[in-house]
Amino acid sequence: MKISTRGKVAVLVAGAVCIGGPATTSIAANLKHDGGAKTTFNEKRIPGPAGDPVDAFGNTQGKSAHGKKMLMLSTKSCGPTASDKAIARKISSKVNGSRLDGVDAGQVACARLILKATKSKGLNSRAGWIALMTAAAETTFHNYNGGDRDSMGLFQQRPSQGWGTPAQVTNPDYATKKFLSVMQQFYPNGKWKTGSKNDIAQAVQRSGVPDAYGKEEGATKVILDALWPGGGGPNPGPTNPYTPGKICGSGYKVIDSQALGKSGRAYLLYNSGNGKNCVTTLKATSLGKKSAVSSFLEVKGAKRSTDSGKFSYYAGPISKSASGKCVKWGGSVGTAAYTSKFEHCG
Repeated sequence: MKISTRGKVAVLVAGAVCIGGPATTSIAANLKHDGGAKTTFNEKRIPGPAGDPVDAFGNTQGKSAHGKKMLMLSTKSCGPTASDKAIARKISSKVNGSRLDGVDAGQVACARLILKATKSKGLNSRAGWIALMTAAAETTFHNYNGGDRDSMGLFQQRPSQGWGTPAQVTNPDYATKKFLSVMQQFYPNGKWKTGSKNDIAQAVQRSGVPDAYGKEEGATKVILDALWPGGGGPNPGPTNPYTPGKICGSGYKVIDSQALGKSGRAYLLYNSGNGKNCVTTLKATSLGKKSAVSSFLEVKGAKRSTDSGKFSYYAGPISKSASGKCVKWGGSVGTAAYTSKFEHCG
Protein backbone atom coordinates (compact mmCIF):
# COMPACT_ATOMS: atom_id res chain seq x y z
CA MET A 1 0.00 0.00 0.00
CA LYS A 2 1.13 3.50 -0.73
CA ILE A 3 0.13 6.59 1.19
CA SER A 4 -3.56 7.38 0.91
CA THR A 5 -4.71 10.00 -1.57
CA ARG A 6 -4.93 12.66 1.09
CA GLY A 7 -1.30 12.04 2.11
CA LYS A 8 0.33 12.01 -1.32
CA VAL A 9 -0.19 15.42 -2.81
CA ALA A 10 0.99 18.86 -1.86
CA VAL A 11 -2.51 19.83 -0.90
CA LEU A 12 -4.87 17.26 0.56
CA VAL A 13 -7.80 16.30 -1.61
CA ALA A 14 -10.88 18.18 -0.54
CA GLY A 15 -13.88 16.14 0.46
CA ALA A 16 -17.41 17.35 0.94
CA VAL A 17 -17.35 20.48 3.07
CA CYS A 18 -19.59 20.27 6.06
CA ILE A 19 -20.38 22.89 8.64
CA GLY A 20 -19.68 21.65 12.15
CA GLY A 21 -20.52 23.11 15.50
CA PRO A 22 -23.63 24.90 16.70
CA ALA A 23 -24.13 27.13 13.66
CA THR A 24 -27.49 28.80 13.36
CA THR A 25 -29.36 29.14 10.11
CA SER A 26 -28.28 32.78 9.79
CA ILE A 27 -24.66 31.88 10.44
CA ALA A 28 -24.76 29.02 7.97
CA ALA A 29 -25.95 31.40 5.29
CA ASN A 30 -22.70 33.30 5.65
CA LEU A 31 -20.55 30.20 5.23
CA LYS A 32 -21.29 29.43 1.60
CA HIS A 33 -18.43 29.36 -0.87
CA ASP A 34 -18.23 32.57 -2.84
CA GLY A 35 -16.82 30.91 -5.95
CA GLY A 36 -13.41 32.42 -5.34
CA ALA A 37 -14.60 36.01 -5.65
CA LYS A 38 -12.89 38.62 -3.51
CA THR A 39 -14.71 39.59 -0.35
CA THR A 40 -14.36 42.60 1.90
CA PHE A 41 -12.80 41.63 5.20
CA ASN A 42 -15.11 42.15 8.16
CA GLU A 43 -14.08 41.08 11.66
CA LYS A 44 -17.68 40.34 12.69
CA ARG A 45 -18.55 38.36 9.59
CA ILE A 46 -17.92 34.65 10.01
CA PRO A 47 -15.68 33.75 7.08
CA GLY A 48 -16.17 30.84 4.74
CA PRO A 49 -14.26 27.56 4.95
CA ALA A 50 -10.49 27.64 5.28
CA GLY A 51 -8.37 25.70 2.81
CA ASP A 52 -7.64 22.01 3.25
CA PRO A 53 -4.34 21.04 4.91
CA VAL A 54 -0.99 21.18 3.18
CA ASP A 55 0.47 17.74 2.47
CA ALA A 56 1.81 15.94 5.54
CA PHE A 57 5.16 15.41 3.85
CA GLY A 58 5.75 19.10 3.23
CA ASN A 59 6.61 21.08 0.15
CA THR A 60 6.30 18.40 -2.50
CA GLN A 61 4.97 18.84 -6.00
CA GLY A 62 1.53 17.60 -6.90
CA LYS A 63 -1.92 18.79 -7.87
CA SER A 64 -4.59 20.40 -5.77
CA ALA A 65 -8.16 19.14 -5.70
CA HIS A 66 -8.87 21.68 -8.43
CA GLY A 67 -6.17 20.35 -10.73
CA LYS A 68 -3.76 23.25 -10.35
CA LYS A 69 -0.14 22.23 -10.08
CA MET A 70 1.44 23.11 -6.77
CA LEU A 71 5.13 24.01 -6.70
CA MET A 72 7.46 24.08 -3.75
CA LEU A 73 5.69 26.20 -1.14
CA SER A 74 7.74 28.91 0.54
CA THR A 75 7.30 29.87 4.18
CA LYS A 76 7.52 32.95 6.35
CA SER A 77 9.75 32.47 9.36
CA CYS A 78 8.29 32.71 12.86
CA GLY A 79 11.68 33.91 14.15
CA PRO A 80 13.14 30.94 16.04
CA THR A 81 15.25 31.81 19.08
CA ALA A 82 17.93 29.95 20.99
CA SER A 83 15.26 29.01 23.51
CA ASP A 84 13.06 27.56 20.75
CA LYS A 85 16.01 25.47 19.58
CA ALA A 86 16.62 24.16 23.10
CA ILE A 87 12.94 23.29 23.57
CA ALA A 88 12.84 21.52 20.20
CA ARG A 89 15.82 19.35 21.21
CA LYS A 90 14.14 18.51 24.50
CA ILE A 91 10.67 17.55 23.24
CA SER A 92 11.10 16.51 19.60
CA SER A 93 11.30 12.77 20.28
CA LYS A 94 8.05 12.97 22.26
CA VAL A 95 6.05 14.84 19.61
CA ASN A 96 4.31 12.10 17.64
CA GLY A 97 0.95 12.56 15.94
CA SER A 98 -0.64 11.61 12.66
CA ARG A 99 1.27 14.39 10.88
CA LEU A 100 3.78 15.63 13.45
CA ASP A 101 6.83 13.43 13.81
CA GLY A 102 9.15 15.58 15.88
CA VAL A 103 9.63 19.36 15.72
CA ASP A 104 12.47 21.75 14.93
CA ALA A 105 13.16 25.25 16.24
CA GLY A 106 11.15 26.89 13.46
CA GLN A 107 8.06 24.86 14.30
CA VAL A 108 8.43 25.54 18.02
CA ALA A 109 8.72 29.26 17.25
CA CYS A 110 5.42 29.22 15.33
CA ALA A 111 3.74 27.28 18.15
CA ARG A 112 5.11 29.80 20.65
CA LEU A 113 3.58 32.70 18.69
CA ILE A 114 0.23 30.91 18.57
CA LEU A 115 0.20 30.56 22.35
CA LYS A 116 1.41 34.13 22.84
CA ALA A 117 -1.53 35.39 20.76
CA THR A 118 -3.91 33.17 22.74
CA LYS A 119 -2.71 34.62 26.03
CA SER A 120 -2.95 38.18 24.70
CA LYS A 121 -6.65 37.55 23.94
CA GLY A 122 -7.12 36.55 27.58
CA LEU A 123 -7.99 32.94 26.75
CA ASN A 124 -6.82 29.87 28.63
CA SER A 125 -4.58 26.99 27.65
CA ARG A 126 -7.45 24.91 26.24
CA ALA A 127 -8.01 27.57 23.60
CA GLY A 128 -4.28 27.48 22.90
CA TRP A 129 -4.36 23.69 22.66
CA ILE A 130 -7.21 23.79 20.12
CA ALA A 131 -5.28 26.37 18.08
CA LEU A 132 -2.12 24.22 18.23
CA MET A 133 -4.04 21.12 17.09
CA THR A 134 -5.47 23.08 14.18
CA ALA A 135 -2.15 24.49 12.98
CA ALA A 136 -0.48 21.11 13.43
CA ALA A 137 -3.05 19.41 11.20
CA GLU A 138 -3.19 22.22 8.63
CA THR A 139 0.52 22.98 8.19
CA THR A 140 2.62 21.14 10.82
CA PHE A 141 3.52 24.63 12.13
CA HIS A 142 4.87 25.94 8.83
CA ASN A 143 3.75 29.46 7.92
CA TYR A 144 3.17 28.75 4.23
CA ASN A 145 2.80 31.44 1.57
CA GLY A 146 0.32 29.25 -0.28
CA GLY A 147 -1.80 26.12 -0.12
CA ASP A 148 -5.17 24.84 -1.29
CA ARG A 149 -6.65 27.41 -3.69
CA ASP A 150 -5.82 30.80 -2.11
CA SER A 151 -5.25 29.53 1.45
CA MET A 152 -2.17 30.73 3.31
CA GLY A 153 -0.49 30.79 6.70
CA LEU A 154 -0.38 28.53 9.73
CA PHE A 155 -4.15 27.95 9.67
CA GLN A 156 -4.53 27.91 5.84
CA GLN A 157 -7.02 30.77 5.99
CA ARG A 158 -8.43 32.00 2.68
CA PRO A 159 -8.50 35.74 1.90
CA SER A 160 -11.29 35.18 -0.64
CA GLN A 161 -13.45 33.71 2.13
CA GLY A 162 -13.10 36.72 4.41
CA TRP A 163 -10.30 35.60 6.72
CA GLY A 164 -8.15 38.68 6.04
CA THR A 165 -5.58 39.95 3.57
CA PRO A 166 -2.63 37.74 2.51
CA ALA A 167 -0.37 39.79 4.78
CA GLN A 168 -2.75 39.29 7.70
CA VAL A 169 -3.31 35.54 7.41
CA THR A 170 0.45 34.93 7.20
CA ASN A 171 0.97 36.96 10.38
CA PRO A 172 0.89 34.36 13.22
CA ASP A 173 -0.53 36.85 15.75
CA TYR A 174 -3.36 37.97 13.48
CA ALA A 175 -4.10 34.48 12.13
CA THR A 176 -4.32 32.96 15.62
CA LYS A 177 -6.56 35.71 16.96
CA LYS A 178 -8.82 35.44 13.90
CA PHE A 179 -9.10 31.67 14.41
CA LEU A 180 -9.95 32.16 18.08
CA SER A 181 -12.46 34.94 17.35
CA VAL A 182 -14.34 32.69 14.93
CA MET A 183 -14.19 29.88 17.50
CA GLN A 184 -15.81 32.18 20.05
CA GLN A 185 -18.54 33.12 17.56
CA PHE A 186 -19.38 29.47 16.98
CA TYR A 187 -19.09 28.64 20.69
CA PRO A 188 -20.22 31.76 22.60
CA ASN A 189 -20.19 32.14 26.38
CA GLY A 190 -17.20 29.83 26.77
CA LYS A 191 -18.90 26.78 25.26
CA TRP A 192 -15.55 25.90 23.64
CA LYS A 193 -14.22 25.08 27.11
CA THR A 194 -15.92 21.67 26.98
CA GLY A 195 -16.57 19.09 24.29
CA SER A 196 -14.45 17.58 21.54
CA LYS A 197 -11.46 19.74 20.63
CA ASN A 198 -11.44 18.14 17.18
CA ASP A 199 -15.07 19.12 16.55
CA ILE A 200 -14.47 22.67 17.74
CA ALA A 201 -11.51 23.06 15.36
CA GLN A 202 -13.53 21.56 12.50
CA ALA A 203 -16.44 23.94 13.15
CA VAL A 204 -14.06 26.85 12.59
CA GLN A 205 -12.11 25.43 9.63
CA ARG A 206 -14.79 23.34 7.88
CA SER A 207 -12.10 21.13 6.39
CA GLY A 208 -12.53 18.37 3.85
CA VAL A 209 -10.59 16.20 6.34
CA PRO A 210 -12.83 16.68 9.41
CA ASP A 211 -11.11 14.22 11.77
CA ALA A 212 -7.55 15.51 11.24
CA TYR A 213 -7.34 17.77 14.29
CA GLY A 214 -7.92 15.20 17.02
CA LYS A 215 -5.10 13.06 15.68
CA GLU A 216 -2.64 15.77 16.79
CA GLU A 217 -4.03 16.06 20.32
CA GLY A 218 -1.30 14.05 22.05
CA ALA A 219 1.56 15.57 20.06
CA THR A 220 0.42 19.13 20.68
CA LYS A 221 -0.10 18.44 24.39
CA VAL A 222 3.67 17.90 24.64
CA ILE A 223 4.24 21.25 22.93
CA LEU A 224 1.64 22.97 25.09
CA ASP A 225 3.22 21.72 28.30
CA ALA A 226 6.65 22.90 27.15
CA LEU A 227 5.52 26.39 26.11
CA TRP A 228 2.74 27.08 28.63
CA PRO A 229 4.25 25.81 31.91
CA GLY A 230 1.64 25.10 34.53
CA GLY A 231 -1.15 25.93 32.10
CA GLY A 232 -1.35 22.81 30.01
CA GLY A 233 -3.43 20.82 32.45
CA PRO A 234 -2.48 18.13 34.94
CA ASN A 235 1.09 16.95 35.10
CA PRO A 236 1.32 14.33 32.34
CA GLY A 237 3.71 12.21 34.39
CA PRO A 238 6.37 10.03 32.80
CA THR A 239 6.40 9.76 29.03
CA ASN A 240 7.07 6.74 26.86
CA PRO A 241 10.77 6.79 25.88
CA TYR A 242 9.97 5.12 22.54
CA THR A 243 8.47 6.71 19.42
CA PRO A 244 6.69 5.09 16.46
CA GLY A 245 9.56 6.00 14.15
CA LYS A 246 12.16 4.43 16.42
CA ILE A 247 10.09 1.27 16.80
CA CYS A 248 9.32 0.75 13.10
CA GLY A 249 12.77 1.88 11.95
CA SER A 250 14.41 4.35 9.62
CA GLY A 251 12.30 5.69 6.77
CA TYR A 252 8.90 5.11 8.37
CA LYS A 253 6.59 8.11 8.83
CA VAL A 254 3.31 8.23 10.77
CA ILE A 255 0.34 8.54 8.41
CA ASP A 256 -2.47 7.81 10.89
CA SER A 257 -3.02 7.22 14.59
CA GLN A 258 -5.81 6.60 17.07
CA ALA A 259 -5.96 7.37 20.78
CA LEU A 260 -6.85 4.46 23.05
CA GLY A 261 -8.54 6.52 25.72
CA LYS A 262 -5.81 7.79 28.03
CA SER A 263 -4.02 4.45 27.99
CA GLY A 264 -2.02 4.82 24.79
CA ARG A 265 -2.18 5.25 21.03
CA ALA A 266 -2.04 2.97 17.98
CA TYR A 267 0.01 4.18 15.00
CA LEU A 268 0.08 3.35 11.30
CA LEU A 269 3.29 4.24 9.47
CA TYR A 270 4.49 4.04 5.88
CA ASN A 271 7.96 3.74 4.35
CA SER A 272 8.09 5.16 0.82
CA GLY A 273 11.49 3.54 0.32
CA ASN A 274 10.36 -0.08 0.68
CA GLY A 275 6.61 0.38 0.18
CA LYS A 276 5.72 -1.19 3.52
CA ASN A 277 3.30 -0.26 6.27
CA CYS A 278 4.08 -0.65 9.96
CA VAL A 279 1.80 -0.72 13.01
CA THR A 280 2.78 -0.24 16.63
CA THR A 281 0.87 0.55 19.83
CA LEU A 282 2.51 2.70 22.50
CA LYS A 283 1.44 2.79 26.12
CA ALA A 284 0.86 6.07 27.97
CA THR A 285 0.21 4.59 31.41
CA SER A 286 1.84 1.88 33.56
CA LEU A 287 5.11 2.60 31.77
CA GLY A 288 7.88 0.18 32.63
CA LYS A 289 5.36 -2.31 34.00
CA LYS A 290 4.17 -5.24 31.94
CA SER A 291 0.52 -4.98 30.99
CA ALA A 292 -1.74 -6.09 28.13
CA VAL A 293 -0.91 -4.40 24.81
CA SER A 294 -1.55 -5.45 21.21
CA SER A 295 -1.07 -4.35 17.61
CA PHE A 296 -2.36 -5.81 14.36
CA LEU A 297 -2.06 -5.22 10.62
CA GLU A 298 -4.22 -6.87 7.96
CA VAL A 299 -3.79 -6.49 4.21
CA LYS A 300 -7.08 -7.00 2.41
CA GLY A 301 -7.25 -10.55 1.13
CA ALA A 302 -4.47 -11.79 3.42
CA LYS A 303 -4.28 -13.13 6.97
CA ARG A 304 -4.10 -10.69 9.86
CA SER A 305 -0.82 -10.45 11.78
CA THR A 306 -1.02 -9.65 15.50
CA ASP A 307 1.46 -8.96 18.26
CA SER A 308 -0.25 -9.36 21.63
CA GLY A 309 1.02 -9.87 25.14
CA LYS A 310 2.13 -8.12 28.30
CA PHE A 311 4.67 -5.43 27.45
CA SER A 312 6.33 -2.60 29.34
CA TYR A 313 6.17 0.09 26.63
CA TYR A 314 4.74 -1.03 23.29
CA ALA A 315 3.44 -3.82 21.04
CA GLY A 316 4.74 -4.43 17.54
CA PRO A 317 6.18 -3.49 15.19
CA ILE A 318 4.27 -5.34 12.49
CA SER A 319 5.27 -4.47 8.93
CA LYS A 320 3.83 -5.65 5.62
CA SER A 321 3.79 -4.66 1.97
CA ALA A 322 0.36 -3.81 0.58
CA SER A 323 0.93 -2.42 -2.89
CA GLY A 324 -2.39 -1.50 -4.48
CA LYS A 325 -4.39 -2.86 -1.54
CA CYS A 326 -6.27 -1.52 1.46
CA VAL A 327 -5.24 -2.24 5.03
CA LYS A 328 -7.03 -2.68 8.33
CA TRP A 329 -5.02 -1.84 11.44
CA GLY A 330 -5.33 -1.14 15.14
CA GLY A 331 -4.36 -2.16 18.61
CA SER A 332 -5.24 -2.12 22.28
CA VAL A 333 -3.96 -1.17 25.71
CA GLY A 334 -5.83 -2.92 28.48
CA THR A 335 -9.55 -2.72 27.67
CA ALA A 336 -9.21 0.25 25.31
CA ALA A 337 -9.08 -0.97 21.70
CA TYR A 338 -9.32 0.32 18.14
CA THR A 339 -9.95 -1.43 14.82
CA SER A 340 -9.96 0.60 11.63
CA LYS A 341 -12.00 -0.10 8.54
CA PHE A 342 -10.12 -1.10 5.39
CA GLU A 343 -8.49 2.17 4.34
CA HIS A 344 -5.30 3.87 3.09
CA CYS A 345 -5.71 2.08 -0.21
CA GLY A 346 -3.10 2.68 -2.89
